[in-house]
Parts: sequence; structure tokens; C-alpha cells
Amino acid sequence: MCLPGTRVALLDTIETWALQPDSSKSLKWLYGVAGCGKSSIAHSLVQKFQDCGYLAVTFFCSHFDQPRAKPTNVIPTLVWQLAKIHQGFRQAVISYLRQDDSIPTAIQLQFDKLLKVPLSKMTEQPMNRGFVIVIDALDEC
Repeated sequence: MCLPGTRVALLDTIETWALQPDSSKSLKWLYGVAGCGKSSIAHSLVQKFQDCGYLAVTFFCSHFDQPRAKPTNVIPTLVWQLAKIHQGFRQAVISYLRQDDSIPTAIQLQFDKLLKVPLSKMTEQPMNRGFVIVIDALDEC
């Protein structure tokens, strides 16, 4: 977490970006040299978005923690977290898994089959507002 009163402008800028309905800018990439505070910023953003109800899912990669060091765990974890909080998405994933219960190991297939297809087939409770997904330290996977 960022110390109180620090990085306020950056956190506010990212919050403003995230809450804008402009879908053409749906990805924000925060980058910098190692040790510059990106993880602290990510943790602060998670807290901020959780408090206002916009946080959907998170994944904090870490080469110190084996399950969080595997790139093949990112998408299934995000899918599981999103299915826990969104009934329409959960039903779409369940429907897909009833047809094919294998979890692909290729990341592109995971994305397509576990995220893209279920999101495109959602019939209940469409997502009528944006939500935030935070992935930190992807280079550690």
C-alpha cells in the first residue's frame, strides 16, 4: 500500500481512467523499473476499487510463491474469482464446462474458452457497468 498522501495524483488519474465509460481505452499498463512502487500502487488501487464496488478480480504474480509464479494459473484464477461474484458469468462458465470439462493449458486457449466464450454467451445479469481487474508483477510469472 502507498503511504497516506503519497502518489495521490497518480492514483486519482488511474481511478478517473478506470471509471470512465470509454471502452476504447480498456487497458492501463503501469510500468517502471524494479522497486519503483508499482506493487504498492496496485495494492492501493485494489483497496480503492474494492471500497467503491468496482473491483472484480486480482492476481498478484510472485516468483516466491509457486502457484502465483505459473502463467497458466492467471486466467483460471481470474475466471474463478469473476464467477464467484457474477452469477451470469458463473452460469456461462458452468454451461461451457458441462460441454468440455478440461482446462486448457495454453494461455490463449484459456483466455478464449474460459473468458471470451463465457462472456459472449452470458444471458443473465449482463454487466451494465465496468469493473476493474488488477494483475500485478506479470513479469514474475
